[in-house]
Amino acid sequence: MKTYVRTLSANILTPVMRLTGFRFSRAYRRGDTKIHSIVYALVDTVGANMNAERESKLLTLFLSLLASIAIVAAITIALNSAMQYRVNFNQSNITLSK
Repeated sequence: MKTYVRTLSANILTPVMRLTGFRFSRAYRRGDTKIHSIVYALVDTVGANMNAERESKLLTLFLSLLASIAIVAAITIALNSAMQYRVNFNQSNITLSK
């Protein structure tokens, strides 16, 4: 039961930790203060840190992929909306026409 409570509380805290960037330090595992000891008894601090880090890496990967798609789309739109010119080679003259 104790393991279940610690794991459940870690899963509940993971999204908040991901958003805020907070990670549990070793002080919780060592029990430096009474509060650290209580938190460590109720929360799987190592698991929460690992879950928050993994989810932040997945979020970073997703956002970079999304940014790449947006850049390719912007370049494609710019190239398609740009005026099209035809290059004409007449003897020694090169001219551009629409």
